[in-house]
Amino acid sequence: MSDLDWFVYETTRIRRVVQTYLELFIDKHSVETLTNTASEVFAIIQRSMHDEILISLSRLYEGKEQLSQYSLVSKYKEVLTDSLEELKLQTGELFEKLDLKDYRNSKVAHNSREVYPFNGKIIKHSIDSEILISLLETSQKLIIGIKLELGKNSLPVMINEKYEGKGSKLVQKLCEI
Repeated sequence: MSDLDWFVYETTRIRRVVQTYLELFIDKHSVETLTNTASEVFAIIQRSMHDEILISLSRLYEGKEQLSQYSLVSKYKEVLTDSLEELKLQTGELFEKLDLKDYRNSKVAHNSREVYPFNGKIIKHSIDSEILISLLETSQKLIIGIKLELGKNSLPVMINEKYEGKGSKLVQKLCEI
């Protein structure tokens, strides 16, 4: 799998996790069902999915690691058209709106003592699901655009399969038990 294909695959995977998370842990009916079924277990799953989304976003958009968007765009900068440059700028703006770096650094990655509940300091992020989904989809357009400029038109994954309804289907099955 090429580096560009990996990025498309990874953004699709994260998009699917986000969709499932929204259906399981944001929808009121789902939350009630999960709480009544096995609240302790689903609290662990919720936290795990939340942290996994944040860590995955950090891998893709922070730093200059080999498979980050920054690294890939830098590697293929000679094929960037004006419209791809615009998509690059849009992804940067969208990522900044999420404001997750301090939260990820203090709470998820390093579990800093300063954010222990008894210290009174609260670290939050500003993740909005619409902005997050827009970031992932805009990044895919950028990377797929680079692939097209390189004459590569295949995709490693069905990007339109967003897992819509998968989390809701789980909740429905739990209701039937």
